[in-house]
Amino acid sequence: MADLLNLMDDAPSARANLVPPTSPPTQTHQQAQSPPPSSASANALADLLGGASISPTAILSPGSETSANFSFADLDKEYEVYNANGIRITLTPSKKQKAPAIVEILATFYNSSEMAISDLNFLVAVPKSQKLQIMPPSGQHVTAGSTVTQQVKIANPSKTALRLRMKLAFTTDGQKIEKMFDYAGFPSTVV
Repeated sequence: MADLLNLMDDAPSARANLVPPTSPPTQTHQQAQSPPPSSASANALADLLGGASISPTAILSPGSETSANFSFADLDKEYEVYNANGIRITLTPSKKQKAPAIVEILATFYNSSEMAISDLNFLVAVPKSQKLQIMPPSGQHVTAGSTVTQQVKIANPSKTALRLRMKLAFTTDGQKIEKMFDYAGFPSTVV
């Protein structure tokens, strides 16, 4: 999966920008520390990075930025990033005024087929100038016509354009499907 790193600035240090999924979000993210990820999650992320060793670290913090010089115009809109194989994925970015350098993205997985989807696994990589935290999905099984969500947080202190490389894996009708795709279509107001 070296192609993943090639998109993200051609540098091995981009590996440090990924954090495997942590515990599900609680009512206040600052109150609870996340337990270490399962070895399966770490192995899946390491596989995405070509076998790199991943250590769980807290890399997102609101920082000292207090300026609210950003626009909410293109936030809370859905951006479709994938629609094939009976699954449609949208990303909905949002920001908190108290942490303008952090973009929170809600990934929504819609099962548009008549078959159930199981073993859903979604991984994301970002350029080395950004830091990433992936929360676990709300479920790994998506029945026909239903949805599952997953929260992604990106610290972007340099306010560069968001570029995402995503890996999607799931099983439907007994067939294992794996896809890798990119998305850089967020408007500049989303950074």
